[in-house]
Amino acid sequence: MNTRKVINIVAIAAGLILGPSSLSSAKAAQPPLTWESILFALVGSIVAGIIVIGFQIIRKNKKYGYTALRFFEPIAIFVLCSGITAFGYSVFLNEIIPPSVLFLALGVGLILSVVVSSVIYKLRFKNAL
Repeated sequence: MNTRKVINIVAIAAGLILGPSSLSSAKAAQPPLTWESILFALVGSIVAGIIVIGFQIIRKNKKYGYTALRFFEPIAIFVLCSGITAFGYSVFLNEIIPPSVLFLALGVGLILSVVVSSVIYKLRFKNAL
């Protein structure tokens, strides 16, 4: 089993275990989160991820973009799994409120930014070999 798979499995396990604590930290946000702020977090995580990884992709050497993608992948997986668990926990408690979907929105946004950045990376360096 290669290192990338092991890191992603650890990110999944840690995200699933730490979901309820993510929910409690989101509930403690001041001012309290609203549904509009969840939408802002989703769009912001997509745009921010593409910008951060994109800055590495536009550099001449392709290793910087590759490294940025490899670092963001387990982070996005962790946040998404944490959000899934936090949302599931809040459904179990029968309280679906904006903090319960915050980390789910952030995780989906980060996963989308990694996927889009990966496509951009492949297009940018298709003739680099």
